[in-house]
Amino acid sequence: MGGRDWCQREVVPFSAGFTVDSIRVGITTLFKAANSRGMSYHACLFNAYAIAALLLLLPAPFLSLKSRTLPPLSLAIAAKLGLLGLVGYVHFE
Repeated sequence: MGGRDWCQREVVPFSAGFTVDSIRVGITTLFKAANSRGMSYHACLFNAYAIAALLLLLPAPFLSLKSRTLPPLSLAIAAKLGLLGLVGYVHFE
C-alpha cells in the first residue's frame, strides 16, 4: 500500500499541475496566433469558453459517480443564491 499512497500524494498532483500548465501554454500560443491574424479578443474569448464548455462541462455528468437526484431547494439556499446574484450585478454594473 505504500506505493499507492506515494502515487496519490506525489504523482497525481504533479501530473495535474503539468497538464494545467501545458493547456495554459497551448491556449496562450493559440491566442497569439489568432490575434496576429486579426481575430479580436472577444471572439477568441468566446471560442475558448465554447470549447471549454463542450470538452469539460458537457461530459461531466456522465463521468460523475455521485447521485443523480438533486437535493431540495430550501429558502436559505435560494436567499444565498439571490444575494450572490445581487452582489454580482451591483459589482459589474
